[in-house]
Amino acid sequence: MKQTESTFHWWQKGVVYLVYLRRAGDERRLMALNFVNEERRISIAGGGKGRVAISTHLDREEEVDLADLRLRPHEGVVVAL
Repeated sequence: MKQTESTFHWWQKGVVYLVYLRRAGDERRLMALNFVNEERRISIAGGGKGRVAISTHLDREEEVDLADLRLRPHEGVVVAL
């Protein structure tokens, strides 16, 4: 079994969205959850780029820039880093 390390990051005060980083060995996944009924743009300084592995609507698999990550209303994404 791989040893894992998890880190939670809140990028805005209040319950608007959550960004969570999960590490297992050399693999890193970023989870971003939008809790409100409007689009949110999240900026993660120094985050670089990643690829959407899965989203709430199952229609996104594009590369994303973590300096300008767009989340639709009530959307969650898992981004492979």
